Amino acid sequence: MDAVYLGKIRVGGEDFDIPVHVGQEFSKVLLNRQSLKNQRLVVDIPSKVLTLG
Repeated sequence: MDAVYLGKIRVGGEDFDIPVHVGQEFSKVLLNRQSLKNQRLVVDIPSKVLTLG
């Protein structure tokens, strides 16, 4: 079953609300290993925060 959640993203100090699609049928990869070569990805599950920077 696919689901859509409301996510928040901060770009350049400005916050945006974005839809986050999850599920087994979701075929698009938005973030891959190549994207992370020069970025740091931090997932803080208890705080519900994902940081890419």
